[in-house]
This record gives sequence, C-alpha cells and structure tokens, in this order.
Amino acid sequence: MDQIPLTMRSKLAYTPSNFVLHMGVDSVAETILHSVQCTYFLATLLGGGARSGKSHFLVWLSEKLYACGLYPTVVDGADLASWLVEGYQERDWNQSDVVLVDDLDRYLAEVVPGAGGAFVNFFESMRLSGVRLVFTYTRDLDSLPCDAHVMSRLRSAVGLHLDTPDQDDLPQLLHAMATQRGIRLKQRHISYVLKNVGRSVPELESYLERLLHLSQVLGKTVKFPLIADAV
Repeated sequence: MDQIPLTMRSKLAYTPSNFVLHMGVDSVAETILHSVQCTYFLATLLGGGARSGKSHFLVWLSEKLYACGLYPTVVDGADLASWLVEGYQERDWNQSDVVLVDDLDRYLAEVVPGAGGAFVNFFESMRLSGVRLVFTYTRDLDSLPCDAHVMSRLRSAVGLHLDTPDQDDLPQLLHAMATQRGIRLKQRHISYVLKNVGRSVPELESYLERLLHLSQVLGKTVKFPLIADAV
C-alpha cells in the first residue's frame, strides 16, 4: 500500500534503560566515561549525524555519571544562551561536576563574531573549576559564524564521533525504538520489518512513526496485518 506521509514527529521520552549501547557508540561511551572521571578540566566534542542518538546518549551518560559519584548538568543547545547569562553563575562548580551540552551547534549558529564572550567566559570558568565538559553537535563547526576566540576553545577539546550501529545490533535497536513508542514487537515481527524496510536508523524510525500513525488513524492495535500494511 502507499506510504502515509507524516507531518509531525512525536516527542519521545528518552530513558537510560531503553538506550542501546550498540557497536557504533560502545567505544565512545567507554572513552568518555573514563575521561570524565579524571580530576582535571577536560572538554569533549561528540559529533554525530541527525538522529544518531546523541541526545539519548547524554541521558544514558548522566545516569552512569551519577553512579560514579559525579554530578551531571544537562543543557540543551537551544537554551544555552539564556543559561550562560542566568544559570551557571548561580552556583559553585567543582571537580565533581560534569556539564553536558546537547546540540551545541544550535547555540553557536547564533553567535556572530564578537558575540562569543559569554561562551568564552563559561569555558574558562569551567576550566578553572576543573569541571568536565561534553558537547554534542551535528553541523560542521567550521561552517558556523563564531569567531576565533570561541573556535580556539573548541579546538582544544577531544574530538569523538558516534557511528552507525552494526547490522547485528538492529534487532535489539528496533525493539528498543518500538518500546520507546509504546509498540510491542515480537521477534518474528522484528525479523519481518528488518527484511522489508531499510536497515538504517532513520528508515526504521520513519517506519515506526508510520505504523503508530496508521494504528491511531484506523483505531487498530498493532498486530501483524497492520505491521505489514505499514511497510
């Protein structure tokens, strides 16, 4: 049947328990967990494509940091400008703190040359306090308008990248993605979907959104006939 177009994507609730530590992120997770437990300042830049799981990874990472006796603070890049003015200066930071900034490029895209003072001051304040920083981003940072003062701080950071999952990871990943959306897929359903739908994360996400939309429009529960219709 013809695929049903979707005009909006539902907001997903990320939890540490439904994050899949697949092959594309396993070594990155190990590296970051090891590095942030140091007792000195360190900044890490974590790149990844759109829908690569960066935001969900930070949720998972926050729980792991708590378990290690550290205190993570997560800031969305869209809120970073106001947080730099009103947020971080209201408390004392120390070596037990880790600041995780998601989608840093959303903030940097608005920082024109000469307007990066707030970020530079924040970066240097965290350096003096021994706070570890982890920034995620999608866009090429060199394409953003920020000036040399901001870029010099970013270039001092350790660069890492989230890779795509291995094909062997896809059954577990599809199960987690479906569960996240309130869909229960049996193993035979997962095998069917992976055989008949593209095997990239964006393609699987689009399929699940289509399946959920079809279920809501037709008022049907998610069983095999509907699973097949959504392909």
